[in-house]
Amino acid sequence: MKKAHMKKNCEELNKLTSPPAYYLPNPYLDDDNAYNINGLNTIPRLAIVNANQSLDNAVETGFGLFNQGNFPDYGSYARYTSANNQTHHVEFIAYPTQYGSIHTHPFNTTNKTWIPMFSLDDIYSVLTFRNVYSSIEYLNDLNTNGDALFTSILIAKQGDSNNTYAIKIEDITKFQKLKDVYDDIGDANNDGINEYKEMNQSLKDLYTENANDASGTATQYQRVLLKFLADNDLGLSLYQMEQTNAGTPDVEETWKRLNLGLGDTVISSPCN
Repeated sequence: MKKAHMKKNCEELNKLTSPPAYYLPNPYLDDDNAYNINGLNTIPRLAIVNANQSLDNAVETGFGLFNQGNFPDYGSYARYTSANNQTHHVEFIAYPTQYGSIHTHPFNTTNKTWIPMFSLDDIYSVLTFRNVYSSIEYLNDLNTNGDALFTSILIAKQGDSNNTYAIKIEDITKFQKLKDVYDDIGDANNDGINEYKEMNQSLKDLYTENANDASGTATQYQRVLLKFLADNDLGLSLYQMEQTNAGTPDVEETWKRLNLGLGDTVISSPCN
């Protein structure tokens, strides 16, 4: 079953970085389109591979992933989403045709509040995208890979390298349980502790304690997140993008699934 999920997840990730050719231009990329008020909409691949140019910004950079209008004639697109002026975070609202997001966790001397890996809110957003999108019948009819479509993609600097990751769904039944936890966000248990807020703080603490906070390496952050996903049985998987032949006409992006091995080592399985 895990291999079947991985195959579909890999197919959807490969579509983002190596999209098929479409005969029609995407009107949502036109400067005069009402959904492109900033003139910054782009194709998903360019949004992903160029995001590392924004890692020194004082605010997060983000794009929503959309299948809109007469999809699938011209494919999906990445809609630019500006950061909140107060929090400096990109806050995604789940629209009916949105299936995912792309955003950065920058680090600079002005704002040191971003940990360079997925937050619990980033993780939960995938479930929100999935549940809203799946309520639209015609989009479901066109979705050949089901829950493998939905994703959150993060670009962050870890140690000396810029890294790109994707959260993907493995088991929607397990993942849906997080919604029950989130829906109780205004309540507290008998100890006066809200479970979702407690999970959120726990992940932050694990990053700080076991991944050396903002100075951690990619492997440290991968290990912390993989253990968190497994310990909480969230039904999710973690993928990483790699780019070869950068700066040449033969540039190519590939994806691999990250897993915990013996002794909590991080091992990978490439997408084929």
